[in-house]
Amino acid sequence: MQLTWHETAVTAKTSLTAFEFPLLHTIPKRSVTFRLMLALALSSSSSHAWWSLSATLLTDVSAGRWEVVLAAVQTSPRLGHEVDEHGMSLLHYMCMHPALPVDVVYSYLKAVPGAIETLHRGKALRHVTQCSDEVLAALAAAGYPHCAVRHPVTLPSRWKEKPMCGLCFTAFSIVNRRHHCRRCGESVCSTHSKHKGHVLGGGLHDLARICDRCHAQDNMTNQLGHN
Repeated sequence: MQLTWHETAVTAKTSLTAFEFPLLHTIPKRSVTFRLMLALALSSSSSHAWWSLSATLLTDVSAGRWEVVLAAVQTSPRLGHEVDEHGMSLLHYMCMHPALPVDVVYSYLKAVPGAIETLHRGKALRHVTQCSDEVLAALAAAGYPHCAVRHPVTLPSRWKEKPMCGLCFTAFSIVNRRHHCRRCGESVCSTHSKHKGHVLGGGLHDLARICDRCHAQDNMTNQLGHN
């Protein structure tokens, strides 16, 4: 019988130095650094009032419950300006999550004015570079200087920051994520960006995410080539 998420969280415990963190085995694909730093933050909750109040919020970050995290900082923006004893802010922990969506970052930065300055003051800046290129580009565009130094990435000028999918016109949200076609730069939803294709500057065997429109053009080109 397969256990539920909550049952797994209760039963799957692991020892990490002098403390136990039961959530570590519930998300096996997290990086070791992410799990270690999150466990350290939760272990220090007894001596730090803010982290004591936010242990549940950090668990939400670990589980990728972004709508809960955003609701918390929108209600209390001060959460985004606190830094724990490890030099980590809430945005630090979010950026360490390998699946952090870029639209969540945009919403977070809008809800917490000055979040980039708090991120810049932290001691654990190297952890920010563990997120995706799209998130790094969003941080760089917001003025975070270390993205360009530690992980060179720029937001291509052809990328279109639209509030809705350029193909089906469905509005982007926490559930309906924004993606970018690596070839034409169109903002598209996940439904219309499932294909891979060659892009300018890529190698012969390098494939990147492309939209349905570019994929259809590839199919047409291939059909014409066989005729």
